[in-house]
Parts: sequence; C-alpha cells; structure tokens
Amino acid sequence: MFIQLSCVPRTDREFHATFRAPRQPCERALLMTQVPPPPAGPQQPAGYYPPQQPPKKKRGFLKWAGIALGAVVLLSIVGAALSGGDDTDASSGSDTAETNREEETQADPAAQEEAAEPAPENVLRYEVTTSTGAPLGMVTYMSTDFNISQEANVPSGWSKEVQFDSKLDAMGANMNAQNSGGGDVTCRVFWDGELVNENTSSGEFAMVTCSLPN
Repeated sequence: MFIQLSCVPRTDREFHATFRAPRQPCERALLMTQVPPPPAGPQQPAGYYPPQQPPKKKRGFLKWAGIALGAVVLLSIVGAALSGGDDTDASSGSDTAETNREEETQADPAAQEEAAEPAPENVLRYEVTTSTGAPLGMVTYMSTDFNISQEANVPSGWSKEVQFDSKLDAMGANMNAQNSGGGDVTCRVFWDGELVNENTSSGEFAMVTCSLPN
C-alpha cells in the first residue's frame, strides 16, 4: 500500500491575487491501493469458457454386465460339453459291453463248444393233439431198450423226446393215444426234427397210432 500527494498548479494571475492570502494547502489525494497479487496465469479472452469435462463413464455397470455375459457363455460351453460327453459315454459303454461279450465268448472254451455244438442226433419225438383241445385219456409210447411207458390224463399238445444210439436201435418204436371225448385226435412222429409219420382218428374215445418207419 502507498500514499500519493498531488497539488493542483496555479497560474501567475491567481498567484498574485492571492499573494497575501495564506497559501492554499496542496490538495491532497490519498490514494490507497492494494498491491495486486501476482497473476495466476494467462487471462482468457472475453467470451471464452473453459471446456467442459466429459462425463465419467459408468464403468461399474459395464464391468458387471461383462461378468454376467462371460458367465452365460461359460455355462453354455460346459452344458454342451456335458451333453456331448453323456452321448459319447453311452455309445462307448455299449460298444465296450459288446466287445466284452465277444471276448468272453472267444476266451471261454465251454461257450465256444456250446455255440459250435451241433443239434443232437437220433432223436425220436412223439406228439399228440386234439381238435377240441380236450385232454387225452391215455398215451402209450416206446422208449430205449424197447421199454414201454404210459401216461394218463395228459393235455392236448403233449410231446415226448427219446434219444437212441442209432436209428437201428429205434426200429419198431411206436405210440398210441386215446381221445377222451369227441372230435379228432392226431399223432405225429419226428426223427431228428423231420416229420416221418402222422395219423388221425375221429370219434369219442377214438384211438390213434403212429410209428417210426423202417
């Protein structure tokens, strides 16, 4: 802060007119001013406005949205992998089971013999049926060593298999059956699965006989 004194100058005329008068004191002007602070920076021209700061990005929302999207993609990948894995496992398990069965059959001699074992030979089969489905009153048939066997009250569709050492040993084998009611009664004889003899009788208590031809 400083003080400045200023006096107004007078002309000669004014000086002589007022010579004897006491001199007017100088007009004092007290000027008090503050020392201006140092400039803070370059001043901007009139009408200039500082640029506005860009709004802050909502990073929190974008962050959580990205995390959620990543989780959805991850779950989709895991689900597809598990689904594909289930199908692959089921197919693999089926193939493995089939392979194991084949290996067991190949490794087991008994299973191989059973699979390769031919059908039995020299087998005589007796059969008896009725047209009405009524049971049979009696069935008599010859087995090995010419033994005679008899069964009573047997159902329609009765059958019996006897295995001989050879067809020669079965020569003379025969059977007969008696119907217990009306209708037809039919007997059949098979040798090694082939029909070789068939007969039918009709009437109540009818008798029918079949034998192995020579």
